Amino acid sequence: MIYLPLIPARGGSKGIPGKNIIEVAGNPLIAWSIRVALACFHAVFVSTDDAEIATVAKRFHADVIDRPAELAGDLTSMEDVVLHALEQYPAGAVVLLQPTSPTRTAEDLKRAIQIFEGGEYDSLLSVHALRGHCLWACYEDTWTPLYLINNRPMRQHAPGYYAENGAIYISKAECYAKHGNRLAGQIGIYEMDWCPDIDHMSDIKEAEAIIKDREFE
Repeated sequence: MIYLPLIPARGGSKGIPGKNIIEVAGNPLIAWSIRVALACFHAVFVSTDDAEIATVAKRFHADVIDRPAELAGDLTSMEDVVLHALEQYPAGAVVLLQPTSPTRTAEDLKRAIQIFEGGEYDSLLSVHALRGHCLWACYEDTWTPLYLINNRPMRQHAPGYYAENGAIYISKAECYAKHGNRLAGQIGIYEMDWCPDIDHMSDIKEAEAIIKDREFE
């Protein structure tokens, strides 16, 4: 199968200004995802509307897809960004790597691809296991249990819960073209160790600690 390895990286981050190229453990944030992709594929594409991000991406040997301004707004869907990339570089499947997951490794990506191909899935996402067995969800300040309160399960009998971590999405192109969704059809999962998603400055410190620990393994 022909894959399109794609890193979406727009400018204009509000939480951390210049987030996609801020330094994390000695490298621009986006560089960690580029290096992982290039360890698995001959090329990786960065979709961006930002000249500075494009310059950094090229410095780390990524190809750049110039994203139009109308696909770089706060409400732009990731699916529209991917469809724009597929128009220029048709492929059988897209490997979507968000730049905010710097602790994702090449081994993670290789194993995820193996599961995707071995399971003959239409799409796959990376997840991590949630601790605790009696989980609650909050919607507009209203808390709702994800279990029957009058039939609280014993820990050993509780179902396993997983959280989408945003590090890896692998999807056949038809998931985007026909369903308008990165997750469609038969969906597989790849379970990872904790992988922080960079959204706050404290996340950077956590990611750097993980990267440092890995260097001494």
